Amino acid sequence: NVVNDLLACSPCPGNSSVQRERHSDEGLAACSCNAGFLRVPPDDAQALQECRFPRRCDVQAYLDLVNLTGPESHKLKNGTCARFVEGNGTNGTMPDSAVCKLSCAQGTSPQLQSDFFKAVDTHVSCSDGQVSGPRPATWCSESSFEIPPLIFVATVTLASMIAFCRMEHRQHAFERRCMQALRLRVTRAPNHRSSSDAKCKMA
Repeated sequence: NVVNDLLACSPCPGNSSVQRERHSDEGLAACSCNAGFLRVPPDDAQALQECRFPRRCDVQAYLDLVNLTGPESHKLKNGTCARFVEGNGTNGTMPDSAVCKLSCAQGTSPQLQSDFFKAVDTHVSCSDGQVSGPRPATWCSESSFEIPPLIFVATVTLASMIAFCRMEHRQHAFERRCMQALRLRVTRAPNHRSSSDAKCKMA
């Protein structure tokens, strides 16, 4: 049967394979990139041309561009990203999906502009050659390190004082109710004895 004969065979591009049953009218559409490789072009509606490795990220160039790190006390330090900068055998690049974290000197914490309450993420990540990291206005601040803990302690202390005052108020209210109940019992006791004496005399 000529219809069922294989008329042509198109091999899948490198680093790809047939992931499902192939039909004669699909061609390269039946090919999919192997794990760890990216499709070119990325649109599945277009014909597969190749499967490539994800690109590495130039962390050194990124840090130089955003100007977040430096020896100054208010600037971020390389932290765990130090292993990816130049001079550490990586040529300033980091592999795809890798993550590192910039840090601050001791006694300071990362801060975004003048907001020392908001938590600041200083992670640097790589995704197919694109580096993402802290916002450009991120810096290291002593206020961000000192003020939030003080505010937390003050808040906890104030809450404890309010709770103590409420407990004292409830205790005093309970004592007043007890005293009122005792007074009522004391005032009712003579009347009860008088009525009992009257009954005895009548008898």
